[in-house]
Amino acid sequence: MKNPTLWASFRAAMAGLLQSAAAGRNMRFHWLAGYTVLLIGFWLDLPAVEMLILFLVVSQVLAAEMINTAVETVTDLATGRFHPLAKKAKDIAAGAVLVSSLASVSVALFIFLPRIGSLPGVLGARLAHPDAVTVLEVSGFVAMLVYWAVSLTPGWARQHMGRADATRDGARGTGHGEGAVRRHDGGGGDRQARRRTQLGGGNK
Repeated sequence: MKNPTLWASFRAAMAGLLQSAAAGRNMRFHWLAGYTVLLIGFWLDLPAVEMLILFLVVSQVLAAEMINTAVETVTDLATGRFHPLAKKAKDIAAGAVLVSSLASVSVALFIFLPRIGSLPGVLGARLAHPDAVTVLEVSGFVAMLVYWAVSLTPGWARQHMGRADATRDGARGTGHGEGAVRRHDGGGGDRQARRRTQLGGGNK
């Protein structure tokens, strides 16, 4: 069903963005890595063109990871069991993320390697005399790092994966239930047809 308004579409898109970050471990890592790259680029005072290139490649990786998560979710919902074609779809989607990630790493190395010598001095100056903006930037980095590290713990993973599995199992159970009803009705119809045939033969 389509969203009735533009605002509803925007809210749905934002919900998808938050859900991908909450449910995907790799997505959280990409957010952390992308934020770190852009933050270092800002601290190195890179030219606007190079910052734009970094922003584009980071966005490309995040979009590819979200598409990969969507493919995995739909595949799990549709299959309910292992299937070679489902594995193929997931592998191809993961391969797309790998290609975009390698491209972004290559671009980052091309931009940062000539400036790697000045990076320690810039970081030291920023952290030695931080202003309000630097404090916010570092606080954001620490928050994302802590969130990503906590998400790697077994308890956090069991809790969130358990919710996702319960949702998928519920959807699959509904599908199986409908199939069972159809099979049951079909079996009853076959028995009734055989009974009518037998009665018809007896009357003859």
